[in-house]
Amino acid sequence: MHIFVKNSTMNKYLITAILILILSACNNQMNNDDNTQNAAESAILLQLKTGETYFMCISTGVDVTSPVKVSPENVYMDIKDEIALTVLKEEDGIYEIGVHFVNRRIIIVGENESYLGDSGDSIPNPFSLMLKNMTQKEFKITMTKAGEILQIINYDNIYSDLFNGLPDIDEQTKTELLQQIKEAQGPESFKESFDYIAAACRNKPVKPGDTWGKKINSGGKVPAVCTLTYKLKKSDENSIEITGSGIIDSDEHKIVFENNREQKFNASGRIKTRVVLNKKTGWIETVSISKQINGTLHLLSNPLMPEEISYPVEFSEETVIRSIIQ
Repeated sequence: MHIFVKNSTMNKYLITAILILILSACNNQMNNDDNTQNAAESAILLQLKTGETYFMCISTGVDVTSPVKVSPENVYMDIKDEIALTVLKEEDGIYEIGVHFVNRRIIIVGENESYLGDSGDSIPNPFSLMLKNMTQKEFKITMTKAGEILQIINYDNIYSDLFNGLPDIDEQTKTELLQQIKEAQGPESFKESFDYIAAACRNKPVKPGDTWGKKINSGGKVPAVCTLTYKLKKSDENSIEITGSGIIDSDEHKIVFENNREQKFNASGRIKTRVVLNKKTGWIETVSISKQINGTLHLLSNPLMPEEISYPVEFSEETVIRSIIQ
């Protein structure tokens, strides 16, 4: 039986992928730097209907170049999730929303190997079957009208049947696999997409041309700060368009424990985003997020490896989020 995480090369790709997703998982711990002009048009807030289900698709493509010593390795990842969000209730400006994945797909392409997992496969491979086992499993979120996620409740429910239908897998492999999936595709990764939408929302009236700043502090295993400036580009009777740009900086002095090793990551980069919202509901029509990051990973010395090893990692990431009309 072939399970993709038991392949050493694949493990290396997953470690790189996890590093990417952790770095980009900027949690919603936001600080305002408000430069909004005095003249106002309207606030930018969600106006969702109780009992309504909203559908969205999140597609992320990542290109990685990781030159380890003299042998550069290129990895491409494509991740696509289709998600349903049902508004269960709204009280005092806080929505309670039931969420489940409708479909999940992950493609990983290395120089010598590639892997495809798609929950919609009619004859699924083990990877596809695990993704399918994560669909139609409900968890809940609470969210403000400004798009800020306050809680993610019972997210682990999506892992409850993860290994159903798979051939026998020993418990150690299950534990390692589950840990890798949680780190790369856990609740913080889910929350990140909403962080950038929330940063574009305003509970204060704004008009085209107004700008405001946001700092998004990373809560992942690679601490970083995303500093962005947003601008209300245009607003008409149908939609609102906001653009944003900024920088990403990691905490190079923070030591984290990953894959049984102590390590530090020193990185910086740039980010651009464009958010288009429906004027009536405040729900997304389309969101694009573009990142370019360069850094150095430091594997610290230990009894088994007396010398520290450092090597550069660079990647580009393109994310598109769009509303799905049912």
